[in-house]
Amino acid sequence: MAMASNCSTQDFDYGEMSSSDMFRFVHTMNGNAGGQLFMPVQQPLQQQHFLHQHQHVPDAGTHSRSVQESQQYGHHAVSAATVPSPYTQSRDRHRHTFAAPIHPPQPPAPAPSVEILEQPKSRGLRFRYECEGRSAGSVPGENSSNEHRTYPTIKIHNYTGPAIIVVSCVTKELPPHCKPHPHAVVGRDCKKGVCTLRVKDTSDKIVFPQIGIQCAKKKDVEAALKLRKEINVDPFQTGFEHIQSNIDLNVVRLCFQVFLPNEQGKITRVVPPVVSQAIHDKKSSKDLVICRVDRSSGKARGGDEIFLLCDKVNKEDIKIKFYEEDNQGVTLWEDHADFGQGDVHRQ
Repeated sequence: MAMASNCSTQDFDYGEMSSSDMFRFVHTMNGNAGGQLFMPVQQPLQQQHFLHQHQHVPDAGTHSRSVQESQQYGHHAVSAATVPSPYTQSRDRHRHTFAAPIHPPQPPAPAPSVEILEQPKSRGLRFRYECEGRSAGSVPGENSSNEHRTYPTIKIHNYTGPAIIVVSCVTKELPPHCKPHPHAVVGRDCKKGVCTLRVKDTSDKIVFPQIGIQCAKKKDVEAALKLRKEINVDPFQTGFEHIQSNIDLNVVRLCFQVFLPNEQGKITRVVPPVVSQAIHDKKSSKDLVICRVDRSSGKARGGDEIFLLCDKVNKEDIKIKFYEEDNQGVTLWEDHADFGQGDVHRQ
């Protein structure tokens, strides 16, 4: 029995063929044509195989007939096991598939950070020159008093272990525009203008009771910044191009840098630096107070000379204003005095 290669399997009448003839005929065809011809009879074989798989006690007669048919047709025998159906494929696929437990994604651990618990006192500290031959003193805390002394204090969050803390002076600009300042931090654990403190455990707050600020003279500003560049202390990586600019020597900020080492002692993490509030030099930031005045009135046409005695002032940044108020505190008139820098006597 033969079939033309261009004949469609849907037009072929195989209803009167026996199963033996059917299997022998399929074997003589190519793979595509045989698969198309065998599809109509595949479902009954699959159902038979499904019933056979779900029987607890197999029927002896059915089992004998299956063995006999296999022996009769030899290796040409076709069974449901050799032609996988969509049912058996899905069953086998799910038989070896196990649903993995669903765990919600864990948020990343918070990064270490530094917080200033006690700010340095903004005013009241005098910056000392090295030539004065005395200690620069200690920077007091913002809440320090004669009864209870406090000092700058920081806390390292989200980390417990050894750490290296570097304290240096930076300019008065707000971060990240703070630049290295020529003034030096002096005291215990201080060298080359910076304080380097090694801490074994950061679980508790860290206090700096013995650090002072030593001011540099104008002629020493360049040398001080070159030294800072040599030891690579530039917290915000702003560079040292400001070395020739006009740096305010009367105001500084303390910058706290924290470096975290690994078990071998090598620095592997750097915590973002934090800066304190501005610290003003006491000798240049006294409150503007008039101690004495030689007269409190003058001619309406003006021109009277008046002497004011006050604390040290910055002759480049001062104005004197005259004004009159009524009983309710409302200003009736005001005007500024006429004077120049040469009129300020020895500041």
